[in-house]
Amino acid sequence: RPEWLKHYEPSFVDDQLVGKVMVFLPQAQTLITALEGAIAEAAAKREAEAEAVRLMAEGKGGKGEHTVPIPFDLSEPKMRTVPVPEETIDVGFKAMPVPATTYSDPAKLKDRVELDKQKEKNRQLIQAKYSDPAVQPFRLKSLERPTNIDKVKEEIEARRQAECDFDRKNRPVVPPPKPKPGAGNVRLNSAAILREDNLYRKKQEAEAAKLRAYEAELRDSSEFDEWRERMRRVDEEAEKERLERRRVETMLADEAAKEAKLRRINGNKASAIAARQEANEGMVRRLKENAKRREVQRAVVAEVHQQRERPAQA
Repeated sequence: RPEWLKHYEPSFVDDQLVGKVMVFLPQAQTLITALEGAIAEAAAKREAEAEAVRLMAEGKGGKGEHTVPIPFDLSEPKMRTVPVPEETIDVGFKAMPVPATTYSDPAKLKDRVELDKQKEKNRQLIQAKYSDPAVQPFRLKSLERPTNIDKVKEEIEARRQAECDFDRKNRPVVPPPKPKPGAGNVRLNSAAILREDNLYRKKQEAEAAKLRAYEAELRDSSEFDEWRERMRRVDEEAEKERLERRRVETMLADEAAKEAKLRRINGNKASAIAARQEANEGMVRRLKENAKRREVQRAVVAEVHQQRERPAQA
């Protein structure tokens, strides 16, 4: 730089010469780091070899053979065969091109247009003809009188259907029997008798247990049983309320989670929009700074050229 300053302006030296060289400083630093690593590796290898020689001289080392890496014996991929080109068969004739009328609108054809005009003309003539009250159809009085033709049709259809029902024609309809209440006889087998006897014995044992408890405790357990049943119903109601409250809390938590997720998504969108706006503003600012810097550099270059041309003119 001091030598360049003897011949060029300081701004030109800093911007054009030194500044452009400093652009390659990261690449040069990477190369220097790689070279330093290679030198350190070679030095470590030499030290290891010297240490191995020293240990062998002292009788402490092994054979002194280094592990030689052997590449894997991988199978080489086979060459891909080129597919056989398909043979084109010459059919011996050339198809005619598709007529232009094939894909044209049928409504635009000349014959179709003439036919539509004739149809519209005939429709107008018929409409004008029958719009005259004198040409209206006849009104028959017989059609306006009431009739029972629908009822007659139903009777005829029912008669025909009865003639076609061959199964019920020769067989009278017998209503299903209706059992009289209390007239049935129930036959008890051994199993039924044993079940009834077991039920009767259980009832007797329960009554005897109540009597013994009343004699021993001098109280009736019916009030306790009623209280226990009442408490059981109260516990069931409390459990139902707890389950309902938990269900409502779960629904509220779900709604809160959905709202939080929606707020997070909206916040992320707003952050992204703000980041994009900031990036756009930064880009515009950098473009303005670059344009301003280029203008300054152009002015400096023009001034340098003027400084060079002045001695030559003198």
